[in-house]
Amino acid sequence: MHMVKPGLTLLLLIAVTTLLLGFVYDITREPIRIQQELRQQAIIAELIHGTYEFDEIFFENVPNVTSGIVGYNAAGDRLGFALAATAPGYAAAVDIMVGFNLDGVITGVSIVNHRETPGLGTAIATPAFLNQFAGRTEAMTVTRMPSGPNEIAALTSATISTDAVINGINAALAYITTFIEEN
Repeated sequence: MHMVKPGLTLLLLIAVTTLLLGFVYDITREPIRIQQELRQQAIIAELIHGTYEFDEIFFENVPNVTSGIVGYNAAGDRLGFALAATAPGYAAAVDIMVGFNLDGVITGVSIVNHRETPGLGTAIATPAFLNQFAGRTEAMTVTRMPSGPNEIAALTSATISTDAVINGINAALAYITTFIEEN
């Protein structure tokens, strides 16, 4: 009998906690989804300047590219593209979005999500790192000492994080080049 009362108390406590967690999840799920959608729209607007509306690009079996957007101005003219890509980083996947103009030139790169090491890998999200990709049209490689136009200097102590960004950008570049040629 001594074991039954504490066991029932513990069971009741677990049940109440589970119900409360479920209730809080239900309350916060929609606001979180809305905030994520607004953040994505802000990133798209930043990468495709003047975007008034957009449509999804549908594709299958494109390694590392997870989704795509075509941006339009208010008159309905195509402005550019934004592709979401992911690649394995040091701690977890690094999710990026790459903007392109109609000619397939990179207009910008944004880090959507990452869990890289604070103070080291987090440098992938700084403007100093991201701004170097605008204007590029060809696949890039990561090196310690860049000597060519398509070589990117690895961030100190964050080579894997740098590789993740470059791999995502290269996947997006490869896809957008084909997409523009076919459409």
